[in-house]
Amino acid sequence: IDELVQIGMDEVWRHDLELVDSLILGIQEMGVEVVSPMSEDERSAIVSLKLPKGRSNVDVVNRLQSEYSILVTSRSGLLRVSPHIDNNLDEIASLVSALGEILS
Repeated sequence: IDELVQIGMDEVWRHDLELVDSLILGIQEMGVEVVSPMSEDERSAIVSLKLPKGRSNVDVVNRLQSEYSILVTSRSGLLRVSPHIDNNLDEIASLVSALGEILS
C-alpha cells in the first residue's frame, strides 16, 4: 500500500489503463473479443477476453503459464488478464506475442 500511495493512485490508474489499451490494440487481429466494459465510467484494469470459437481458454491459460511464464486466469469461460503497476508495456507485448503464437 505504501508503494501505491507513493506513486499516487491517479498515476497507477493511468499506467494500468495504458497497459490495457496496449493489450486491446495488440489482439485486434487475432479474433479475440474483449467482453469487459470499455466505457470510461465502467472500465477497469481487468480485461476479460473471449477466445475464437474452438479455442479452450483453459488450454490457452495453461500454455501461457507453462510455456511462456505468463500468469493469466480462466474465469467463467473467459481469459482474464489483470495488468497492474508491477507490469510494463514489454510484458504486455510478450503476452500479445505469445497469444498470437498459440492462436495461430
